Amino acid sequence: PGCLLSSKPSPDYQCDEYPFFSTSEGGPGKPWVSLRWVPGIENMVVGGHFGFLARKMKVNDEFIVVADPAIPITIALPIK
Repeated sequence: PGCLLSSKPSPDYQCDEYPFFSTSEGGPGKPWVSLRWVPGIENMVVGGHFGFLARKMKVNDEFIVVADPAIPITIALPIK
């Protein structure tokens, strides 16, 4: 509920969700979903990367998410 309860910090920010909206763990109505304001460019880059990966995956394929605090980009990698 982070984005729902706070105002956008800057016009170039977007509301980002984790787990990813298009996964079975993400999406509306899940109490564990995190919504946060993030710089729009980061959201678009990560979303583009994940979209590319998702188009190559089948339903129920597993993947891991790699988050490194040293870089502002999160990467999703297939497990296989």
